[in-house]
Amino acid sequence: MTQSSDDPAHKARIRELNDQLRQAPFDTSLGQVVLTTAVADFLRSAPELLPKEWLARRLFLLRALAAFDAFDETNDPTEEHHFGLFEVWDRTFFFKIDYYDTAGRKGSPDPANPAVTRRVLTIGFPEDY
Repeated sequence: MTQSSDDPAHKARIRELNDQLRQAPFDTSLGQVVLTTAVADFLRSAPELLPKEWLARRLFLLRALAAFDAFDETNDPTEEHHFGLFEVWDRTFFFKIDYYDTAGRKGSPDPANPAVTRRVLTIGFPEDY
């Protein structure tokens, strides 16, 4: 039986797992981070960029994501830390975390349980959504 999402301890565990993924986006044991096509294209937008420079820009973006902590009742009404807007290079980006079953085919039966949940964090532009 799954706990209610209104249970404070259940909600706190979901928030903790979401924060872990957001703050350590390269740790694949915590989940997967994906970029929308528009963000990936933006990171590669300068044709003179070498592959290592593209990776440096991606790392800079992921560091900004990891540093995000401006959650409040207006942007985080569920208190799960699964969505946010942040600024980098005078552009607004969003992130959102979705909860899938371990096969990635349907929603997780319990987002507070990492044994049955695969987290996917997407970074995009608000206009992509």
